[in-house]
Amino acid sequence: MHIAVYFGLKEVLLLLLKEGFDPNSNDSYGNTLILWVASHGHGAIVQALLATAGVHPDSQARGDRTPLSWAAAKGHDAIVKMFLDDCRVNMNSKDIHGRTPLLWGAMNGCEAVVKLLFASNQIDRETKNKWGQNVLDTAIRYQQWGVVKLLIGREDIKKAVSQYQRAKARAEWQTY
Repeated sequence: MHIAVYFGLKEVLLLLLKEGFDPNSNDSYGNTLILWVASHGHGAIVQALLATAGVHPDSQARGDRTPLSWAAAKGHDAIVKMFLDDCRVNMNSKDIHGRTPLLWGAMNGCEAVVKLLFASNQIDRETKNKWGQNVLDTAIRYQQWGVVKLLIGREDIKKAVSQYQRAKARAEWQTY
């Protein structure tokens, strides 16, 4: 089944599921089918799996990464939206380093994903990783200036970060 998922073969996957294959089966690294398709950007298959009875859309693999965190990290905004619309998914799940999908999106410069996550009432906008870095700190650390620019203009970010952080962000972004 993982081979069908890897190559984006939706019809083959649906046939296998119809024949009774487990939609939550893991590969040798602990990756589930939905994690694979979310991380590889196969939106049609994510949608089909989310509609499959018994699928666990919040499954975790190595490092406690979820399908949502992979989709956010890789900038698959349409897939992130699918997960946001599914009440079974924890939008603030943390990996072993305390990174949430929001922090992964900021770290990798996925502006559309960060915008989408901030638009959701389910997201903890003040989340911090295990090193105490919030979303703005993360974007600055990884020099994701588009995300920094997006964040420093937001009222909810202004409340969550200090004057010093905003000044630092502006200075670093302008000198880049």
